[in-house]
Amino acid sequence: MPVEMLHTVGWAAYLSAAATIITFVTGILFFTVGQPFGTIQDASSALQVFLMLPIALVLHVLFRARAPALSLLAMVVGIAGMLVAGLLQVLLVFRVVQFESTIRTTLS
Repeated sequence: MPVEMLHTVGWAAYLSAAATIITFVTGILFFTVGQPFGTIQDASSALQVFLMLPIALVLHVLFRARAPALSLLAMVVGIAGMLVAGLLQVLLVFRVVQFESTIRTTLS
């Protein structure tokens, strides 16, 4: 695996971690203060998830020699979950769906 790819994925992991902190702080602010922190939280959450996509790919590359089928399955399921979560956050940012409707769906 090229070193440049590992550097890029490393930066994606750092940026995803930073977005996680922003998501956490703005999530608390959203539930205590309200908007605009909900929108900021949704945007940073989407960024956090999308930045994890290259990490899933690199993990597959690193582990496919030991368990190719399981590694591929884990990558596909992980990427699918990340895409669903990220796209839902993007839909929240652009107000295509409302927060209340997502809570009802997830908690039922």
